[in-house]
Amino acid sequence: MVSEGTLTSRAAKDILLMVVRDGGDPEVIAKEHNMLQQHDEGTLQPVVEEIISKNEKIVADFKAGKEAALQALVGQVMKATKGSANPAVAAKILREMILK
Repeated sequence: MVSEGTLTSRAAKDILLMVVRDGGDPEVIAKEHNMLQQHDEGTLQPVVEEIISKNEKIVADFKAGKEAALQALVGQVMKATKGSANPAVAAKILREMILK
């Protein structure tokens, strides 16, 4: 599931612990606990908009050429989605929205 991009490595670790402890199908556990990665840009866009509006200084740093600022914003998206957002998709949306 990690190699397919449907599960983050962090979620995989959590699921592995659950499987060892309680047994069960990893895919079922991922769905039941809402751990599958979000790839849908439409779903992530409102989250990204909120992150951009709440982090004006970091956005300004990114616009000034500080690439690391983008990663800070991706981290905020991951936090807001409890790790379920696909980081590459989040970065793409952030870049598009900030630089438009």
